Amino acid sequence: MDQKENKWVMPLAIVAAGLLIAGAVIYSNKNSSNGDPTVSDNPLKRISILGDAKAPVSLVVYSDFQCPFCKKWHDETAQQIIDEYVKTGKVKIEYKEFAFLGQESINAALAVKCANDQGVESYLDYHDYLFDNQKGENQGQFSINNLKRFAENLKLDVDKFNSCLDSKKYKDEVQKETGEGRAAGVTGTPSSLINGQLIVGAQPFDVFKKAIDDALKSSK
Repeated sequence: MDQKENKWVMPLAIVAAGLLIAGAVIYSNKNSSNGDPTVSDNPLKRISILGDAKAPVSLVVYSDFQCPFCKKWHDETAQQIIDEYVKTGKVKIEYKEFAFLGQESINAALAVKCANDQGVESYLDYHDYLFDNQKGENQGQFSINNLKRFAENLKLDVDKFNSCLDSKKYKDEVQKETGEGRAAGVTGTPSSLINGQLIVGAQPFDVFKKAIDDALKSSK
């Protein structure tokens, strides 16, 4: 798939749809998104981002907070991986930014890293809040003012958060992560690396289970 690198200020042009890859969906360019923000009861909260640092399998997840299929993976697949593999010390998860859907994707990526300055709990709460309040692309939902309001709603230190966001403290890091993703073969979101093996799209849990089990066997 070709991706236009309209890097950090130019919204992506409207393109037809998400890809169907081996039965999964991956958000590539513009795919119409609808609906009001939903509030998830998914308990993907207060679980360590990395799990056990000594876990034999590493799951690196590249996502964009405006991507509806990233939300689908977050809501449906991630928790099963956490329950079966992260909580048992077999897998550690690291979330990476692949902010390619326009300025509001970049805004959200910068904001979640500013939340991380206040601890893992704050990062995870803010990470979930963004997906729970996803609403279309570049329609103002992830404006700077809204992102600051989200931090206030979550009881973060707003002075510290706002200063971080206004300064674009993590701009270089977000760019670096997106570049690293491209170098690893990521062309759209969500995309995941399991001990370096690329899995593309919002694949169901069974696909991840097989890849993780294979990685666990190889690690012995």
